[in-house]
Amino acid sequence: MSETWGAAFLRAARVSVWLFALAAVSIASVLLWSEWRTNVAEFEANLDPRPRPDWEEFPGIHDDVAARVAAAKDGLAWVNRRFAVNGGICGAIGAGLIGGAVVYRRRRSPRAPRSSWRSWILMLPLLAILVALALVWLGVALRGTMRG
Repeated sequence: MSETWGAAFLRAARVSVWLFALAAVSIASVLLWSEWRTNVAEFEANLDPRPRPDWEEFPGIHDDVAARVAAAKDGLAWVNRRFAVNGGICGAIGAGLIGGAVVYRRRRSPRAPRSSWRSWILMLPLLAILVALALVWLGVALRGTMRG
């Protein structure tokens, strides 16, 4: 028996939201890792205890090695804590999404019929709407950051 349009819409909405959430968490995890590597490289460069030579352009500036190394150690500890917390949150959400899908598929005793063509037809526009809403939200959040 063919799936009704209402049931197809609900199934397509569940799958679309799940796919969108998994993609968002995956992208956020990669961006978080990239930001962490950039910050760690900057702080590790400042951990070098050798004094830096004064620049010819700025003759009045002298390098305070102890302050620079102490600030780099504090910054490195802060970056690692931040990455651990945010990475843990992204990992937990991703594991929850994947685990939820596995449990959902395993716990159903009588197997539901396969998705009909109606579900697949409705899934693409729903995903497109979610992506468009995310882009609008991102555009509003970044409004005013790029001038001229």
